[in-house]
Amino acid sequence: MTSGVGGGGEGGACTADLASIQTTLFLSRCSNSGCHNATDLAGDLDLVTAGLDERLIDVKAATCTGLRVQPGSPDASILYRKVNETKPECGDRMPIGGALSATELTCIHDWIASLPSGCETCGGAACVDRMTDNANCSACGNACPQGTSCEAGQCTCSAGGILCSGVCTATNSDPKNCGGCGASCTGNEVCLKGGCTSAGCGTLTQCGGACIDTKLDLMNCGGCGKACAASETCEASVCVCPGAGNLMTDPKNCGACGNACALGETCTMGKCACGTATVAFAAAVEPILTAKCATSGCHIGVAPKEGLDLSKGKAYAALVNVKATECKDGRFRVEPGAPGTSYLMDKVMNVDLCSGTKMPKSTDLAAADVQTLINWICEGAPNN
Repeated sequence: MTSGVGGGGEGGACTADLASIQTTLFLSRCSNSGCHNATDLAGDLDLVTAGLDERLIDVKAATCTGLRVQPGSPDASILYRKVNETKPECGDRMPIGGALSATELTCIHDWIASLPSGCETCGGAACVDRMTDNANCSACGNACPQGTSCEAGQCTCSAGGILCSGVCTATNSDPKNCGGCGASCTGNEVCLKGGCTSAGCGTLTQCGGACIDTKLDLMNCGGCGKACAASETCEASVCVCPGAGNLMTDPKNCGACGNACALGETCTMGKCACGTATVAFAAAVEPILTAKCATSGCHIGVAPKEGLDLSKGKAYAALVNVKATECKDGRFRVEPGAPGTSYLMDKVMNVDLCSGTKMPKSTDLAAADVQTLINWICEGAPNN
């Protein structure tokens, strides 16, 4: 299908295929400085070089929630929504400075709609891999029971054993399913290594008629009845998170599996807290902002970018407890005590951007400078 000339007249006629869209639209409308060219990569997306299909189709957006292009579904594709919606839920309408015409939008819409979906969504917005999805294992709606995970399209017991009546069962030790589902031991027998016996459990521990290795058993970790949480495994008689370190000090699993500390926090005695470093704004933070951000054409002068003046003597008042004008979710440029939700850190680290590109544009901040900003915000962003 051929669409007409674009509203700006820059790109010429386009057709509903990616090669045409890239040549007539993206190269002329999206490759300006600070946009989606090979060096600026706004939203970590290059729209102009070869291999564009591999960067768009079925690829998660870097700064928005969803797929850049979801085959067969323009309205679920971040790319189409960003150019079609007046106020996208993520960032600004694209391209900056001039919306696409109806005919240009039709090119992109029809190209996405023509792509074979090639995936099952099970009624949701994203593709579902029924070989690994716990909520849709082998078939939509077929949820795996607790304690199991979907592997190769089958619900498999995470800690060994087999499913008996929908429950993970250790058939090497369960007297009601000894050696197989429904194979029950009788009388005073116990189940030892998958066989019923009256000779006792040997080096194992007898728990309710079952011979249990309490060093490894999830329901009897370190002793009968001492069950591990659903996300934990039993190692050497202790419940631990798979692949985690000490729960008292591991920032990714602080005090419990999956309890990750926020940016700038450390894990001490199983609790997340900011560090104890003392950072002076005037001596350590302001010089970084002045040198890297308060430069010509950026955050200085009579019309600084986003109204943010980071020059000496003005940076603190412009940052702390001041909402980021480019964000619609109420984020503060600097939220004292919370570097993970401060937009200054998002811009520096190039994550969850509301618009534009990472800062500073010309180069990345040194790791030590980034850590200084994190420590300062974490300790409450004092004006010291």
